[in-house]
Amino acid sequence: QALIDLGALDRSLRKGAWSSILGRAVDTTKILYTGQSLGGIMGAVFLGLAFDLRQAYALDDGPVSRSYVSSAALRVGIQLELCYHFGLRAKEARHFRPHMAVITRDEANPRDAQHFPDCERFLRVRYGTKGGRPRDIPVQTSEQEALLQRALQSVAPGQYVGAPGRTATQNANRFYNVLRRFGITKAALGVTAHGLRHQHANDRYEELTGEPSPVRGGSGDGGEDATARLAIASELGHGRIAISDAYLGKSQAHARATAPAAGDEAVAPPAA
Repeated sequence: QALIDLGALDRSLRKGAWSSILGRAVDTTKILYTGQSLGGIMGAVFLGLAFDLRQAYALDDGPVSRSYVSSAALRVGIQLELCYHFGLRAKEARHFRPHMAVITRDEANPRDAQHFPDCERFLRVRYGTKGGRPRDIPVQTSEQEALLQRALQSVAPGQYVGAPGRTATQNANRFYNVLRRFGITKAALGVTAHGLRHQHANDRYEELTGEPSPVRGGSGDGGEDATARLAIASELGHGRIAISDAYLGKSQAHARATAPAAGDEAVAPPAA
């Protein structure tokens, strides 16, 4: 009921004829929510529903103890973090349902789990995937755990990270509109959301091999190169190791293995 009342107040401030009462219009770009204790918690929940609310603050004995990001970017922010920390595609992040995603190793697909023998928890990505193919991604870092907790707190059970009540197309438009608002475009900054997926892949390569990927100046010549590429291709949802070249750069070890042996070079036929 509290959320319904807050929503009614928000709509009233935005659409009501306040000029005749206050003598001036309400500046709807400066509507904030401030709450203390339980009110602060309600504000965090309200942010996920009030799409145009600029910001909410949780107060603790006077000073501001925590500031929540603007609701226009709250869910989009979680989607971007999913792209970065788990290598999800933007569509997969929008369709991600956190309350049914975390699974145990026993539940994970052996095809994916085999690349991560020490991992006991996985993230099942099943909605919005390319070709409808689900995959299981390892949950291994504290940053991943913290992100999942925020997603669980921000999204109701059964719902996806995209804004509720909106179609897939509307959520996609909202995602890219928010990015444009902050200048995150190829034209403005030379970057896109898909770049976070590339960053995740290159960070993972360094974690798995101990050296930078070729695209970051590494040689791609280490003994762990092929194993790392297989694991990363699995995380990204690609079935072919060759696709990792697009993210990591070409592997020198693979190039040598597939190069023709000396004396096997193609020879032009003699002239007639």
